[in-house]
Amino acid sequence: MKKILLSMLFAAMLLVSSASAVELFPAESVSADGQVSWGYKNDEGEQAIPCQYASASAFQEDGLASVTDSSGRMAVIDEQGNEVIPFRDAPASVEYSGGVIAFRYDDQTMYFDRKGALLG
Repeated sequence: MKKILLSMLFAAMLLVSSASAVELFPAESVSADGQVSWGYKNDEGEQAIPCQYASASAFQEDGLASVTDSSGRMAVIDEQGNEVIPFRDAPASVEYSGGVIAFRYDDQTMYFDRKGALLG
């Protein structure tokens, strides 16, 4: 009986924690003059991060996303819109793995932790 109650309690905790998690997704805005900008909306369709970017990627499992500005520079932001890695020359690719963010350029790779500190 005790195992059943613990299993039910664990299942209920999972439901509550997943129900309270808010998903953010990239959302496009087009101004009256045809300018396109990107921000993020939550799963209820409310604007969570203003449309201020030239492009915006989906958030990764660790709660980080890459965005670009109008000059083509790239930054990594958190789910509150704070810059974790400030805008810099855009890499060829960005990879997220095990709490490490890799900015891969043609001639080098720069590694950052999830707080934005340069590693190595």
